[in-house]
Amino acid sequence: MNNMGHCNFELIPNWVFSIFPPLKYLMYTPSIYRRTFVVERNRFDQIRLQTWAIPTYRGQYCLKRQKESINNMIEEAVLEAEEKELNRYGEVYVKKHPQLKVKLVDGSSLAVAVLLNSIPKGTTQVLLRGNLTKVAFAVTFALCQKGIQVICVRMNTRSLTNHLAPSLRITSQRVIALARYG
Repeated sequence: MNNMGHCNFELIPNWVFSIFPPLKYLMYTPSIYRRTFVVERNRFDQIRLQTWAIPTYRGQYCLKRQKESINNMIEEAVLEAEEKELNRYGEVYVKKHPQLKVKLVDGSSLAVAVLLNSIPKGTTQVLLRGNLTKVAFAVTFALCQKGIQVICVRMNTRSLTNHLAPSLRITSQRVIALARYG
């Protein structure tokens, strides 16, 4: 790979490229252009699905200097998908067919459903720790609606309670913050 203008370090021996010549193209095309690309396209009746990939290696996610470029690629991909109206989470189908009784589920809501169904009946308190994410908001909200008190460790409960709708103050009263534990 030295002849392609890259470093003098050979990660893959030359004999591998003689056995499988397209490997060089497959390895370097994503890294040269550094743009997101569509891996797979499917069309079912009127539904268009696409799977997009970000051309980076696992080690690049750990480097601080790569953080901005990776975030820019993700942002570009989301904006491009939004422009093509591919990033609506089923909103189009709900508007077209309001009589549907089917719930649309993405990965986050599926994770919340699995977690909620794994909590034993009769539980009155749940300890929630970690970063404040979309899943954490949904779990906290659903638990409070069930009447379960949620104790948050290392979470910013002010932003959590501000995020909850003002009409649901009962929910926000069931959230307790712990500054320290242990």
